[in-house]
Amino acid sequence: MTPPTDPLSQLSAQLERLQAEVDVLRSASAVLQRRSQRRARAVGVGLAVAIFSAGVARAADGSCPNALPFCFAADTPALASQVNHDFAQLKEWLEQKVGVVGSAAVTVNGAVTVNGTSAFLGGVRVQTGGTSNAATASGKALFISSGNGDGQAANGALEVRHDNLSQGVGIGFNTVYATGSNADQPLNLKARGNSSVTVVGDVHVSANVWGASTTLGDGRFSNPSGFNFVDCASGQYVCGVGLGHVGNDANYWTGARVQLRCCTL
Repeated sequence: MTPPTDPLSQLSAQLERLQAEVDVLRSASAVLQRRSQRRARAVGVGLAVAIFSAGVARAADGSCPNALPFCFAADTPALASQVNHDFAQLKEWLEQKVGVVGSAAVTVNGAVTVNGTSAFLGGVRVQTGGTSNAATASGKALFISSGNGDGQAANGALEVRHDNLSQGVGIGFNTVYATGSNADQPLNLKARGNSSVTVVGDVHVSANVWGASTTLGDGRFSNPSGFNFVDCASGQYVCGVGLGHVGNDANYWTGARVQLRCCTL
């Protein structure tokens, strides 16, 4: 075939040849792409089998700063098998922290740190011993059971202390006690407003009791002769009311101090 001699016909023939070459290249590229996809799927299936048969944790190589098995850089392709591997690792970590995915229950196998306010709308049940308290705690806002002591040796299950840990109040299974690093600490009961502290049942006192209402802030009398005691049988208590006044005061009742004192025999 004689090639055309005019410029326009020559340009048209060259375009036709280029179009034919492009079509051939496109067909070859499509074939290669299909082969590559088949290889990628085969590799992905093999990796998935290896991951779930050997365990995701053992497959992680820790090459990423966040400890995920595979890292991805900007403007680079990500293999589906690598993305799925990372998701499988995240799922395993999540289940280690809070339990099986899909369950409403949360199981924590380590320490819990809460930085902020938390709301527990269904109540809180704490069990540190081997006896289940689930049934007993039902319906209660807070229920704690433990193997701690009665509290008389400062060995209760619950303590509330000042930030410096020097003073606090503890609760054992039958004792409310003062606690803290201080050698001595008072323990007070205080009602609100005009209400009083009420004890339901008998009161047993196993040590000396002091109670005073003073005008000078002195809790005890310097002159014990002001006490009048009533003798009781052995093993009980003697109690008396003491009246005192400011020294050199001609009027006995001016600036007086009144105190109730009970002592063991």
